[in-house]
Amino acid sequence: PDVMLLDAQLGGMSGLQVCEALKADSSLNDIAVVFVSGCTEPELESAALKIGAEDFIQKPFSPPQVVARVNNQLRLRRQTA
Repeated sequence: PDVMLLDAQLGGMSGLQVCEALKADSSLNDIAVVFVSGCTEPELESAALKIGAEDFIQKPFSPPQVVARVNNQLRLRRQTA
């Protein structure tokens, strides 16, 4: 995939752990990670961006907002490919 949408709270692993694992794997680290979370703590957003997430969207969100942000990531991928 070119873009992965992750929630911070997943069963088993946290979204932060998944993002860290993706970014540590050379065959997967170019996947753009966009967090979508209902958590409003700014520390979570900062942590996600610090470990390599490309964007962070807070719930509730509007579908056009998510589409625009995903399209931005896809556009960036095409420009750097």
